Amino acid sequence: MKKDGTKDQTLYVTQVRDHWKEKLCLVVLDNVSNREEFDKLQEILSRSGMINGSRIVLTTRFKNVALHANRSSTPPHQIRLLTKEESWELFKKVTGNEKTKLEPRVEKLARKVVGRCGGLPLAISSIGCVVRAKSMTQKTLSWVLKQVNHGHYTTMWLRAWDENKRELCETMTKCLYYFTLFPMNFEIPARRIVNLWVAEGVVKENNQQTAEDIAERCIEHLRDCNMIQAVAPKSNKIKTCQLPTMLREIILGDSDRSSRSQYSGTHLERENLKNLKLAVQLLTETEKETLRLGSFDDIGNPEKLILYNMSKMENLSSLRLFGILHMSRLPQNLTDLTLSKSKLSDDSMPELQSLPKLKSLCFCADSYTGRRMVCTPGSFPQLQVLRFWNSRDLQEWDVKEGAMPGLMEFEARSCGNLAFPTGLKHLKTLSLI
Repeated sequence: MKKDGTKDQTLYVTQVRDHWKEKLCLVVLDNVSNREEFDKLQEILSRSGMINGSRIVLTTRFKNVALHANRSSTPPHQIRLLTKEESWELFKKVTGNEKTKLEPRVEKLARKVVGRCGGLPLAISSIGCVVRAKSMTQKTLSWVLKQVNHGHYTTMWLRAWDENKRELCETMTKCLYYFTLFPMNFEIPARRIVNLWVAEGVVKENNQQTAEDIAERCIEHLRDCNMIQAVAPKSNKIKTCQLPTMLREIILGDSDRSSRSQYSGTHLERENLKNLKLAVQLLTETEKETLRLGSFDDIGNPEKLILYNMSKMENLSSLRLFGILHMSRLPQNLTDLTLSKSKLSDDSMPELQSLPKLKSLCFCADSYTGRRMVCTPGSFPQLQVLRFWNSRDLQEWDVKEGAMPGLMEFEARSCGNLAFPTGLKHLKTLSLI
């Protein structure tokens, strides 16, 4: 409908009203993007009278619009983002391949395309229609994937992001940005990310609620806003979740632009930096330093993470790194270190083991590629928490007597090849496994 007061618009409105008066109607207002848009449509329809039992069905991606439009005591029906399998079934239906057995290479590429849609039905349907018009071939799918990777289908996510980010409180925004620390398409157990938010102070308790309760409410709210893609069993309790790929790129793009505007032409004093929780590539030159958000390529694969001369960061205590790490001497005052996709080998362990103040160390997905890890006597003198997540190559963890004398908590998840470390008997302070 045109927004100006033209003759065509007046005629159209008159026709709608006349039809509404004469017949029992079910009016569907699809994909309403803001409250003002709904109010205009509501005004047009309500003037025609609703005593004949006609009804309005409104669909929107924005929770605030649904709440504004709702006139009953029944809450709006929430439609979440689709899971991976639901997305795949919808894509096959749209492309006319519900009962077709695809070639393995074609299916693999098609699933990659679907994965980029992040569970958004509108995106899946739009891309599915393009594929159907051209035929389901490797050539077509490769072309579509290239278009997606170049941002040609992010518009439908951009509007949702622009609208929803204004509604998110500071804590909720921090929780959402936390998802960008994980690799693309990485399904995160909901319990794990709740624990991480609490442990790292992303959410904090108040007089009414514990930090855990607030964290669980945050993850449910992000799901309800379609900001995260969740897998939920029948109890509606979120089991695993991930950040939709297109939304991830938009958020990282926002972060990158704001970072450039903030630090462009500015010398960033490393010595005064106290808390670094970014996926970064840090390069040292003669007169300037560059802090680059994200050490991954345009489709989310990790790239080289180059760290030079970090030992000068004497105040740095917390560090998160995502990328293929080329290790140099780390800051000696680190107390918290999290690595993801670092691909470290046993040759890198002496540097980590010698950090005198390190209390928490987490190896996330593909951070350690060695089959055997040895903790020598005197290593990790202050370490209290050690976690291995998705360390698929690790088979043996040899803990020598005298290593990690203060370790209190050890966790290994999705480490299918890791044998139970018998050396744990040497750890007298260990209380949680």
